[in-house]
Parts: sequence; C-alpha cells; structure tokens
Amino acid sequence: MHENTHNDKMEKKTNEEQLNYYLELSKEQPNNAYPLKQAAYYYQELGQYKKALDFHEKVLEMQPLDTWNLGNMGFCYQQEGDYYTAVDYHLKTYMIDENDTWNLGHLAYSYQQIEEFRKALTYYEILHENSKNESWSFQNAGFCAQELYDYQRALKHYHKASELSPDNTFILDSIGYCYSQNNELEKAIESFLKVRKIAPSETWNLAPLGWAYFRLGNIEMAKSYLEKAEQNYPDCHDLLHLGHVYFCMGNDQKAKETYQKSMKMFEDKEEFLDDFEEEYEHLKQYQINMAEYRQLKIELSFY
Repeated sequence: MHENTHNDKMEKKTNEEQLNYYLELSKEQPNNAYPLKQAAYYYQELGQYKKALDFHEKVLEMQPLDTWNLGNMGFCYQQEGDYYTAVDYHLKTYMIDENDTWNLGHLAYSYQQIEEFRKALTYYEILHENSKNESWSFQNAGFCAQELYDYQRALKHYHKASELSPDNTFILDSIGYCYSQNNELEKAIESFLKVRKIAPSETWNLAPLGWAYFRLGNIEMAKSYLEKAEQNYPDCHDLLHLGHVYFCMGNDQKAKETYQKSMKMFEDKEEFLDDFEEEYEHLKQYQINMAEYRQLKIELSFY
C-alpha cells in the first residue's frame, strides 16, 4: 500500500483498535470518505482484503478519481488472486496519475501474473524511467523479456538487478540461462559458477552448467555436472543431455538407458524424438556420425 493516511494520534494503537475506531467513525459520518478509507486500510493491514474492498467500493462512489483508493483496490484484488480485475484498477490509476511508481509496479506485476509479458515489460520499463533502485522490478522485467525470448533485453534488466542484489542466485542463474540461450557459453558458465560459489548446495543450475560445458566442447565437465543433476530431481532434458554425453563418450548402452529414462519423462514420445533430432548439431563437434545417430533414434522410437 503506497499511502498511509492514519492519524498520528492513533499510531500507538493496534491495527484492530484503529479499525474499530474508524468503523465507529464511519457510522457517525457516513458521508465522509476519510474514515471509510481508513477502515479499508486497516482491513488490508489485517489481511482481510474482501472486507477492505467493501469499504473501497464505498469510497469509489464518493471519490471515483481517488488514485489511492483505486490503486489499493487493485492491490486487494491481487491479494485475492484476481489479477485481471487488479489490472483494471491499476490501469485506471495509471490513466489519472502516470507518475505513481507504486501503482506502476503493481500494474506491471499484475500483467506478469496473467502472462501478458509484453505489456508487463512495457510498464516495468516505464517504472524504471522514474525509479531505478528496486532490484525486484529489474528482475521481473528480465523475466518478462526472457519469456518473450528477447534474451539481450532480459540480460540488460538482469544485470541491473544483479548490481542492486549481487548475491541473488536466482538473478545470476537467469543471467547464465540467457547467455546460454544466446550461445555465449563462456559467460553463461561464469555466471553459473558464481552461483555455485555463493550457494554450493543449490542444485537447479547443475544441468544447465553441464549442458553449457558440453556445447563448449568440455565433455568431462559436462559429465560431472549432468551426473550430479541426475541425482537431484532431473527433468526430461537433463537426462536427454546426459544421454548425449554417454553417447559421445562411446558408452552406447548407458546412453540408451538414459535416453529411455528421458523419453518416459516427456509428455509425448514424439516430442522427445523431435528434440533428439534437433540437438544433433551440438554433437557434431564430437565426430558423431549422423547416420549412426538417426539409427539410434529409430531404435529408441520402438521403446
């Protein structure tokens, strides 16, 4: 909530006491928006967002252009998980006051939650023109750009977020992922290794680190990290990539076993076979024969 309008004389009272005071005052002064706003505020402070909305609605009738009220209605709908309605109220607020950075952040976030990533990114970037000190907003902007496959733009935002929160492993992993998608493998590995130094017990980046090493031509390091990933809840692609390692090292039996495990984790066998075919380009540097690789694909298709 971006504004606290409670009276200084009430500060030492608990939220419940303040709420009760303003509830009584609102009964005495039914045409006064102030106690209604305060009741809404304290209901929010107590996490009772539906009740807060009841009072916000009353304020809306009296003061339809009150940006504090409109923005906090959006906030309450966010807390209730209704991000579509939240967007409506945050947009109304934005149309009245484009410089309300609190509202801009919540508008962008609400769009992000309904997977309108392009709109979310637009509003995060407008927010950054006015406020440049919030790591979370740069992180979220990076995520939205990443979801739009605009990795260079994502990196710009992630790097800014990392400047503000240098030990945030999620941000560093995201930087590594984007570099990997851009085929800047040395930079990807550098970022992933920073995470390993900060949080040695983290397991998420074991597989992408191993895959980056594989694509870079360092199969021993690839094997090391992908085998560690296999022991830590691997996904279908982690196992597919480990299968590639074994196949390129000449361990055909272990490769087939790992590929089969991977195939079972895919939602559909055809998806596995398509990915298997597409990833041949990454195996070329290990002198893998295309005909031999396709023969293996045929064998796998019968499992």
